[in-house]
Amino acid sequence: MFSGSGEHVNSTHSGEVTRQTLCLILGDPKVQIRVGEMHLDRYFELGTPFALTFERGESGAITFTLEQLGKPCAEIASHW
Repeated sequence: MFSGSGEHVNSTHSGEVTRQTLCLILGDPKVQIRVGEMHLDRYFELGTPFALTFERGESGAITFTLEQLGKPCAEIASHW
């Protein structure tokens, strides 16, 4: 269980969303992120749906883009 500010999603939430999504993409619940980087463009709100898209890069790399209400909020690059 994660806690937060009460109204905005924080970086821990964002990292866990992308980790769990990566586990689904790879079909392996034991995937571990080795390193990552996040660029936050705007806060995104709890209780409001968001879209998560991804682009796989070189072996062991993936970049996620999180949008909410049609606006880009964050880009999260991960290496597993």
